[in-house]
Amino acid sequence: PRPRSSPTFPATAAVTQLEVDENELSGLEIAFWHSWDGAAGAELDRLVQEFNRGNEWKIQVRPEYQGSLDQLAEKMRLIASGEPGPQLVAAYLYQALNWGGESELATLDPYVNDPVWGLSTVEQEDFFPSIWQAEVIQGERLGIPALRSAQFLYYNQTWASELGFAQAPQNWSQLEQQVCAASQALRGDDSLVNDGLGGLAVTTDYSASLSWMAGFGAEIVDDSRNYRLDTPQVENTFEALRKLSESGCAWLVEAGSPLESFAGRESLITTGSLLEAPAMEQALQRTGSTDQWAMMPFLGPDGRATLTHYGPAYMILSSTPEEELAAWVFVRWLLAPEQQARWIEASGGLPVQGSVAEGWEKTANRNMEWVKAVELLPDSQAEPTQASWYTVRWALSDATVQLFRYYFSLQQVPDLVELLNETAQELNER
Repeated sequence: PRPRSSPTFPATAAVTQLEVDENELSGLEIAFWHSWDGAAGAELDRLVQEFNRGNEWKIQVRPEYQGSLDQLAEKMRLIASGEPGPQLVAAYLYQALNWGGESELATLDPYVNDPVWGLSTVEQEDFFPSIWQAEVIQGERLGIPALRSAQFLYYNQTWASELGFAQAPQNWSQLEQQVCAASQALRGDDSLVNDGLGGLAVTTDYSASLSWMAGFGAEIVDDSRNYRLDTPQVENTFEALRKLSESGCAWLVEAGSPLESFAGRESLITTGSLLEAPAMEQALQRTGSTDQWAMMPFLGPDGRATLTHYGPAYMILSSTPEEELAAWVFVRWLLAPEQQARWIEASGGLPVQGSVAEGWEKTANRNMEWVKAVELLPDSQAEPTQASWYTVRWALSDATVQLFRYYFSLQQVPDLVELLNETAQELNER
């Protein structure tokens, strides 16, 4: 058989289950809508050009940048009957499930599992389980993981050392101790402007809120894909964060950038995406800071280290059998470890396959925090992908804002959790 890195498929004695004449793929053009710019967009263009030159059917993929993921989703939602649209798109599944109209998703199981055109059992099992299953709804695969990121805690190692801490916190109690020490340090200096800062900078990002809950052992979606936001684990998460707020050790970032605040020592710890790591370095450079920092997983009371991943998926739009297969041929080629390694390097995301992760961990100059994050992937959990998450995520953000309001009290946490759960259930049933 020819190697997977080649944009051709191996000769095989197996018989395809797809009712497509291979000759009909010749010269097909596939429009691919995506939201990657910068280094990721440039590498995607290079990959596409390589595929276009080398695939034996002369399939031509036409990548089309559509702005942000939200802008892409809105354009997809507004595609009217008869208007040309893409055959392939990279977006969040919960966004795609709200498009409707002319943007019906093709079921990918026949392609993934086809004995000729599909992925072997070994290739499928190479994906981290929670990542591979993220775009499967009620047993039906609607997407293939394209890029995965995750929320982390950004930790100022230099400042922590000055405060007397020799290592990063390993559980919630130690985190509380360190951020309160940072807050106390600012309250004790000569400036009044920074009083109330210095500890944990909390953002309204729903992915961060979800990650805090995961650290406390919460799983907010059950096996029936119903929300479970009124659990003791969710309540414990909100109570712990509210206690930090009431003690002056945590504050909500509503204006400005949490990365800039972190770089200016307005917080010992803040939250941010893995993909924001370059922006963090730039923020430190702008402030002239020489502080050393690290990424940490979210922590719970028992020292649970958690990783909640999220990101766009490749999704094929329902069209002709030939166009669908042509789009799948390109996606399958992109999934080869050789292409994936280049994609991870350019995008800064997390590997979705164990073989790719193993290769990266052995690279001598890899950031150790990145390696630690990869080690958490086998036990990571996915952000919800059902259509209602499109709106439920904002309800979670609103609840986080309420949690840090001056007029809110610790005694109101149970009511807040109950209201959040009721809202999520209502949105899920629409």
